[in-house]
Amino acid sequence: MKLFLARVFLAVGICLGGISYTSGCDFCNLYLSIQPNDYQHSLGVQYRFRNYRAWVTQSGVTPSLRTEHGGNHIFIDADEPVLVEEAYRSYEVWGRFFIRPEWQVFASVAYAENLLLNDEKIVDHLNGITDLTLLSFYQVTNTISDSVDHRFRQRLLLGGGLKLPTGTYKIPTDGEIDYQMQPGTGSLDFLLSSNYLAQWRRFGFNGLITYRFNTKNDLGFTFANRFNLNADVFYQLRFSGWTLQPQTGLYFEHAERDVLQGKLVEGTGGRVLFSAMGGIIYRGRFSLGIHYQSPLTEELHDIQLPNRERWIAGLTYYIPGK
Repeated sequence: MKLFLARVFLAVGICLGGISYTSGCDFCNLYLSIQPNDYQHSLGVQYRFRNYRAWVTQSGVTPSLRTEHGGNHIFIDADEPVLVEEAYRSYEVWGRFFIRPEWQVFASVAYAENLLLNDEKIVDHLNGITDLTLLSFYQVTNTISDSVDHRFRQRLLLGGGLKLPTGTYKIPTDGEIDYQMQPGTGSLDFLLSSNYLAQWRRFGFNGLITYRFNTKNDLGFTFANRFNLNADVFYQLRFSGWTLQPQTGLYFEHAERDVLQGKLVEGTGGRVLFSAMGGIIYRGRFSLGIHYQSPLTEELHDIQLPNRERWIAGLTYYIPGK
């Protein structure tokens, strides 16, 4: 029976970023799936990596790269082009618990390392605890349709939560605050999400729409509200106690410009579309997931560093039930 049920779980998803460190998807690590340990409390750890990289001159991104811009740290005091890169790594722990089968809650927090490099030499290194995220989802509907020829299942969940200002967000660099590279935001933000799953036999589809309403922090900085959309298809293979679930899809994110002291911030905001691929392996009370994202197209405001690859690897443990 448990194999017939879908779920949302915090397993693998490197979706923070794309426009700035705090501009990405707050729910991209929530993947719907049909899996062996459905409706069980779970704990997990995950590693995320994303970066932005381009050759830059005094006037900004070199002409050959102006059509694929995305980022902020782009002006260099040098005659020759310099390879500028922003690299973001995080090490996250999370927990997910069921109050009732149709009502689930979970929390996550991470330790972040954010780097700015010129010609592969570290210029800035900011690290610290990120904001604490608290989420809850309610299962609105869950249906299974059987016949001699096929089996069709679908589920819809609605949810939301808060991102609390628990992270570090006042680390100075050269006497100033770089808002985009801080591990935290310093603001209380509100999260909404809708998740839909459908499966026919071993083929499946899951869609995830999220929106984050951001508020102003005590430094007078407001990150733009964020919209994110995930769409994945997957296939399940089962053999000798193992379940292998490869999946592929698209990820889209959009944000307007950030605001500082009532004024729009240049070099922030825009939209980007990623291709995504990866898979999850289930065995007993553990699962291991690895995912990769690559930018397909982007349309960002002003001149910014271009999006590059994103990776995530996560390990989940399912707590035995009573």
